[in-house]
Amino acid sequence: AQSAAADANTLDDYEEGTWTPTVTFDTPGDLSVVYSSQQAVYTKIGNIVFGECDLSTSTFTHTTASGAFRLSSLPFAVGTTSAAGALAMAGYTAAGYAVTQRLTSTLASGDVLASASGAALFALGTGHVTSGSAINMKCAFAYSV
Repeated sequence: AQSAAADANTLDDYEEGTWTPTVTFDTPGDLSVVYSSQQAVYTKIGNIVFGECDLSTSTFTHTTASGAFRLSSLPFAVGTTSAAGALAMAGYTAAGYAVTQRLTSTLASGDVLASASGAALFALGTGHVTSGSAINMKCAFAYSV
């Protein structure tokens, strides 16, 4: 429960909860996803949100989807400052590349990015997360609202 306080040093905005993570593309088209696991928790302290997720799909198909692959349905929209988070993912086809997430300001989602030593950072798209693959993700993040 929250209660307003006159003292600026009093913690008066604290919340814990669960959320349901999803995955999508910028333009989902005919994307069809069946989830085998969608577990996530968050803690909001003031204007900072800390979260974790564990997501797995048993079916992930698309033919008309396009754009960046996204982790969606964050518990709160990201504030005016973009943030990054830790991400472990299986089911993408950018061999030798590590993935991370960029939480985009004013949205409740984050792009999944890939990078390798000496290579430019890029957003995973439909060519990297292919139709028929199973997706497994674990994430952790913090961002301001």
